[in-house]
Amino acid sequence: MSSSDDDGLSNEARGYRAAAPYLAAAWRLVGGCVVGAAGGWAADRWLGSTPWGLVVGTLTGIGAGFAGLMAGLAEAERKKKAK
Repeated sequence: MSSSDDDGLSNEARGYRAAAPYLAAAWRLVGGCVVGAAGGWAADRWLGSTPWGLVVGTLTGIGAGFAGLMAGLAEAERKKKAK
């Protein structure tokens, strides 16, 4: 995005546009946690291994989400420096 993309936008809209890549990176963390926990819960129901599927799924989701968060932040910083 160049500065001409921001022409005519309010300061608030410019702020939202600047924050969008960082918010998307944070949602990767949330999504990983939710998907991991849901997968673990489903595994527990299917295998009858309560609570181990949920524990392992949640920890795996947190790890995957954190990796996604870091990748998203790195991508956002790379795009910011390329401007």
